[in-house]
Amino acid sequence: MGELIRSQPVSYGQLIVPMSVAEDTIQLIGELNCVQFVDLNSTELTFNRRFCNELKRCDELERKMRYFNEMITKEESREDMGGLKFQRKSEIYDADKESTENLELRLESLEKDLKQIETDCAATENDLEKIEEGLLVSNNIDSLFENMDDVNVGGLKYVIGVIEKSKYDSVQRLIWRISRGLVLIKSKDLSDNSHLRNFLVLFQGDDLEIKINKSCQSLGVRLYTRVPIDQQERRNFVEEALSNKQQLSSVFESSTKQKREMLKKVAIKLEDWKETVTREKLIFFTLNMFKVEKGQTLIGECWYPSARFDDIIQKLGQLDQSNMSPILSPIAPPPRAVIPTYTKNNSFTQTFQDLTDSYGTPRYGEINTAWLNIVTFPWLFGVMFSDAGHGLFIFLLGLAFIIFAKKLQGKEMNDIFVMLFDARYLLLLMGCYAMYCGCVFNEFFGFSIDLFGTGWDVRNEEKKVYERSDSGKIYYFGVDPIWKASNNELYYVNSLKMKLSILIGVFHMIFGIILSVFNYIHAKKLINVWFHWIPEMIFMVCSFGYLCFLIIFKWCAPVQEGAPMLTNVFLEMFQNFGVVTEANKIYSGQAIIEPILLALVVVSILIMFIPKPIILYMRLRKQQKAHIENKPLLNDNPNSTNTVDEVPMVDESVIPQVADESDGLISDGKDMKKEDVEEEDNEEGNSLMEIIIFNSIHGIEFILGCISNTASYLRLWALSLAHAELSSVFLENVFYLLLEMKICVTIFVGFGAWAMITLAILIGMESLSAFLHTLRLHWIEFQNKFYVGDGVAFMPLKLEPRKTFFDKVDYTEQK
Repeated sequence: MGELIRSQPVSYGQLIVPMSVAEDTIQLIGELNCVQFVDLNSTELTFNRRFCNELKRCDELERKMRYFNEMITKEESREDMGGLKFQRKSEIYDADKESTENLELRLESLEKDLKQIETDCAATENDLEKIEEGLLVSNNIDSLFENMDDVNVGGLKYVIGVIEKSKYDSVQRLIWRISRGLVLIKSKDLSDNSHLRNFLVLFQGDDLEIKINKSCQSLGVRLYTRVPIDQQERRNFVEEALSNKQQLSSVFESSTKQKREMLKKVAIKLEDWKETVTREKLIFFTLNMFKVEKGQTLIGECWYPSARFDDIIQKLGQLDQSNMSPILSPIAPPPRAVIPTYTKNNSFTQTFQDLTDSYGTPRYGEINTAWLNIVTFPWLFGVMFSDAGHGLFIFLLGLAFIIFAKKLQGKEMNDIFVMLFDARYLLLLMGCYAMYCGCVFNEFFGFSIDLFGTGWDVRNEEKKVYERSDSGKIYYFGVDPIWKASNNELYYVNSLKMKLSILIGVFHMIFGIILSVFNYIHAKKLINVWFHWIPEMIFMVCSFGYLCFLIIFKWCAPVQEGAPMLTNVFLEMFQNFGVVTEANKIYSGQAIIEPILLALVVVSILIMFIPKPIILYMRLRKQQKAHIENKPLLNDNPNSTNTVDEVPMVDESVIPQVADESDGLISDGKDMKKEDVEEEDNEEGNSLMEIIIFNSIHGIEFILGCISNTASYLRLWALSLAHAELSSVFLENVFYLLLEMKICVTIFVGFGAWAMITLAILIGMESLSAFLHTLRLHWIEFQNKFYVGDGVAFMPLKLEPRKTFFDKVDYTEQK
C-alpha cells in the first residue's frame, strides 16, 4: 500500500549503445518494461532520422500482411468453402525466427505469386461467368423471337445484350431516342431469380448498328454477337461453350486449389510475421530517438525507476561482447524536465488507479488518490445504493469474476463485459459496502428485516402509534424495522440520511485538506502551509465543522419538545454576531463559542488573502535585484505573458551524480551554466497584479467551493432516499398487488415482473447512477482540495520476450 501513496522514485540516465548491438539492446530493455526513452531528435524531420528506411520497410511489410489477411478473409467468405476457416496459428513452434531482411524477400515473392494466381483465377472465373451467361442467352433466343413470324428476320440486323435490371430502363430509353423509334425491343429475365435482364434489339442500317453498339458499351451492356439464331448453329454453339466451360472449370479448380494451399501456409505464419514486424518496428522507432555519434555509436536518454537500475545493468550484461557492450550511466536531467509519474499496481489496485488517472495523472511526488479510492469510493457508493439485497447481486457478480478470472482472461469478450471484468475487485467492494449500508438503514429489496426484535411492539389504536413495551430496549444494529410500518417513516429517514450526508461530506473534505499539507511539505512550499493550509483548516472546522458538531450534539442530547432547527442555529451564527435567541439555543456557552468561531473564520479569510501576496512580491523584488543583468523577473504589467508553467523538479537524492564530462560521448548540451538552468518557474505570478489575482482566485474558489461542495454531498441523501423509495414502490405496487389476488398465475407473473424491474432499474440503472455520482464526488468535491493531477504518466518500452522452443512446449502442456 505504501507504493501507492506517492509515485516511485525515477532517475534519468544516458544509454550509450554500439550500432552492432543496438537492436538486441532495445529488445532486452523492452523485456524489462521499466525504461521510458526520451526523444532527442524531436526537432528533426521524420525522414532525416537514422532508421527511417527501416521503418518504411516495416510499413511495407505490414501492408503486405494486410493484403494477405484480406485475401484469407475473402477466400474464407466464399460459398464453396462451406464456412471452413484457415488455421491461423501453428501447433508446432518454429524456433528459427526470420530476420526482417529475409522476411521482406519472402513476403515480396509470396505477394507476387499470390497476385498472379489471383489474377488468373479472376480472369478464369470471369470467362466462366460469360460462358454461363452465353448459354442462358442461347436458351432465351426462341422466346425473344416468339410471335415475330411476320418480321423478315433475314432483312434486319439485331443486337442481343445483357444488363442489370436497374439499368435496363435507361438503356431502353437511350436506344429508342438514338434510333428515333425505328427499332423493335423485346426483353425478359436472363433466368429465374436473376438480377440480369436479357434484351433483343431489331433494326435496319449499318449506321444505326454502330450507334447502338457504342451506346450499349458505354452503359456496361454485355453484347453477345456470336450467339446464332439458327437452331442447328445454336446447337453447335452450345456444344462448343460446354466444352470450353469444362476446360476452364478444370483450370479454375487447379488455380483455386493452388491459391488456397498458398493461403493456408501464409495463414499459419501470419501471426508470427506480425509479431516479428511489430517488434522490429517498435525497436526502430525507439532507436530513432537516439543521437548518432561518429556513425557507429548511438546515444539515448531515458527515465527509469531508481530501484530497477541494478536489474537494467544485469540485463544489459547479457550482451557483454569484448568492449562492445552498452553502457547505462545516471546523469542529471535536462532543465525543466517533466518527470514521469511511475506507480506500481497489481490486478487489485489497477482499477482504482484508473479512476484516478481518468481525472488526471498525479504529479511526480504528489499524493496518489488510488489508495484512498480503495476505501472511500465503495463507501460512498454504498451510502447511495444502501440496499443489502441489491448490493448482494453486485457482490456476487464481482466474486464470480474473481473466481473465474483465469478462465475468462484468455477469451474474447465485448467491451462492456471487459470493463466489468477489469473492475471485478471494485464491484466486490461496492457490493460489500452496499450490503453494509443496507443493513444500517435496514433495507433488503425494499422491505425491512427484524433480526433483533423491535422495542416498539405495542399498537395504540387511539393515537394510532406504536409504543414501547420495554422503554430500555433498543434495536442493536441499524434502523429499527418498525419505521417501515409507521406513517412518519419518510420524515425520520429523510432527516437521518440528510444529516449523515453532511457529516460524511464535511469529514471527507477535511481529510482532503489535511492531505494537501503533505503535498506542500513534499514540494517545499512552506508558504502555502502557513497561508493556505492553516487558514483553510480553520475556516472549514470553524464553519462546517461546527455544523457537524451541532448535528452530533443534538443526537447525543435530544430535546423532547421545541428542538431548534439546526439550519436556523447555523445561520444565526453569521447573521447576529454574539446573539443567540432562546429559540435557537442548544447548549450553554453557545453565545460565547459562536462569536469566537466566527472571528476565527474572518481571520482565516484575511490570512488567505493578504500575507501571501506581500511575501511573494518581496521575493520577486529580491530576485530582480539579484539578477539585474538578466531579464527582469518583476513585471507590473498585468498583460505580461512571460509566465512559465511549473514542472516538478527532480529529487536530487534519487538521481546519482552526473557522469564525468571527460567522457567524449556525453552530450555538449549538458555543459550549461548553472545560472542559465536555475531560472525559477513561478506559477504564483511574475508580477504584483498576477500574484494578487492568482491568490484571490484560489481563496475565493476555496470559500465558495466549501459551500457548494457541502451542498453537493447531499446527493448521498438524495440517491439513497430515492433508491429506497423506488424499491418500496415497485415492491408494493407490483408484487404485493398481484400477491393479494392469491392466484398462482398472478403470483408468478408478479414475482417475474418485480424481479425484472429490480434487475433492470434498481440494480442496473441505479448502480450506474450511483457510480457516476460517486465519481463526481471524488473528482470535484474531494480531489480539488489537494490534487493537481497535471502529471505525465510513465510509459516504458514494453516488448514481449522472444519465445524459445521450450517455452512453446510448456505452453502446450499447460493447455
